Amino acid sequence: MRRSQLAVSFVLALSVAGAGGASMAAEGPPPAAGDAGVPSAAVDSDRGAVDRVGELVTAFEGAKGFARAAVDYDRRSVAVLWKGQPPAGLTKLAETDPDGVDVTIDQAEYSEEEIRAAGMSLMNDEIAAGSDRTITATYADEASGALVVEVDSAAPSSARSSATKDRYSKRVGNIPVTIRAGTGRTQQTTRQNDYAPYKGGAGILLPQGAAAAYCTTGFAITMSNGTGRLLTAGHCGETGGIVRDASNQGIGYLSSVDEPTWDSALVDPTASPATTGVIYGGGSYNQPGSARYMLDVAGGASPLFGQEVCTGGANSGEHGGSACTGITVTNTSINVQCGAYVCNTFRITSTARTLALASGDSGGPVYIQRTDGRVGARGVIMGGDTAKVVGCPSGMPVQGDPIPGDPSGTGVLCFWEGYAISIPRLLNRWNATLETN
Repeated sequence: MRRSQLAVSFVLALSVAGAGGASMAAEGPPPAAGDAGVPSAAVDSDRGAVDRVGELVTAFEGAKGFARAAVDYDRRSVAVLWKGQPPAGLTKLAETDPDGVDVTIDQAEYSEEEIRAAGMSLMNDEIAAGSDRTITATYADEASGALVVEVDSAAPSSARSSATKDRYSKRVGNIPVTIRAGTGRTQQTTRQNDYAPYKGGAGILLPQGAAAAYCTTGFAITMSNGTGRLLTAGHCGETGGIVRDASNQGIGYLSSVDEPTWDSALVDPTASPATTGVIYGGGSYNQPGSARYMLDVAGGASPLFGQEVCTGGANSGEHGGSACTGITVTNTSINVQCGAYVCNTFRITSTARTLALASGDSGGPVYIQRTDGRVGARGVIMGGDTAKVVGCPSGMPVQGDPIPGDPSGTGVLCFWEGYAISIPRLLNRWNATLETN
């Protein structure tokens, strides 16, 4: 699987080169009468109830033994897999059927942490050896819970041999391994004139060598010292780099970058107030007064398997419509190549195999639509799968092939499947809270 970082033929880190102990606000109840939130008829109450119960379940994901949580809107249920004895609070939740949602707990052979660590070790072994990197992703098999190792579709047959599978299994403590092929790598990706206080979903320009990277801001966060920052993708720039909006007006600089593990960076605006708990919705050139021009952020939680979300990038715009449907979380813990490193991500897939994200969307927000009209943060876009490419629409702010300054010559790509970093993990990394509105 090629995942694209910058504009090379990997998870397309959705930046485009050459474009000229934390807490998180829980997703609270709908606003009272007179508040700004407006109920959305497009999001049915059954789905809203399932999402709310799913958020209660994700509160336990950091406990030892958590393996996976998945939603099923049609069955009005949340299914949890757990290795060993689940926490008493989770067991009690399953016994109460909150909001009429059925919560089930079944046993798992391996925890999410065990599978994540095992996969990371295999991928980091390749990096340390300096050899050709054939492993493009690792994650838990949905049926068996064993370790799945995806290899580059161009890799030799030996990369999928029984001997290789046995060697991988032995290396990770005899966890069963399945090798799958036929996917691409990751290309990491990068609205057009933001203003203070700054918001998520906006286009930004950052210096990258002799050129500039076009990326997207994710969500506004508040640091432990009370200052505001904007999340974006770590591959977009380097610490200290000047950040401008897509109209080339100054915003601030990159105050911190953590690319190896989280592919995350913080934009420090010079204005005061610096940031606000709002993201841009709609198309790349959405204007004031347009539908979904700005969307209030209500809080955030971890993504759930089967959950439907929206993606929002400055280059390709918002995908998923007003109800955030048609783009589904298809894996909640998958290790993928992110440039020269390995990152733990969740996978997002357009069920109709239509546009979900594009080069230039790196750092942009992934979110659900709530019944009160606000959105719930789920993650930040990292990149797109270069084996899952669709045609790009005309009129995107950055498009063309090749992009000046991009050594790969790949140019802008559009994808029906990609990867994002979970919002709780990013908040924990930066010891920050999510800004809400």
